[in-house]
Amino acid sequence: MVDLLLRILEIYYMSKKCTTFRKEPLKRGEVVRMLKVPQELFLEFPETQHVTLRAEVGNVHLIQSFNETGQIELEIHDERYTPHTIWVDPSYVTRNLK
Repeated sequence: MVDLLLRILEIYYMSKKCTTFRKEPLKRGEVVRMLKVPQELFLEFPETQHVTLRAEVGNVHLIQSFNETGQIELEIHDERYTPHTIWVDPSYVTRNLK
């Protein structure tokens, strides 16, 4: 049931993705909302952390930096508030509009 609700939220956020706000490149320190979790992250994280990854859909994060391929560095926290660094393509986030 939880997986179904998360999938519905994921589809909703993907449908709300607006390209008009992506004309300017994202910048370090900018707040972004996670639209989808890349499937390859589930391979990198242990199965016990998969719930944490799924819960990130819809959450907001500060862009920490960019790598040479243009991926965004985001910091997520598990249920113990342990920080984890993830790298995602900019297509997996959108600007957090107020």
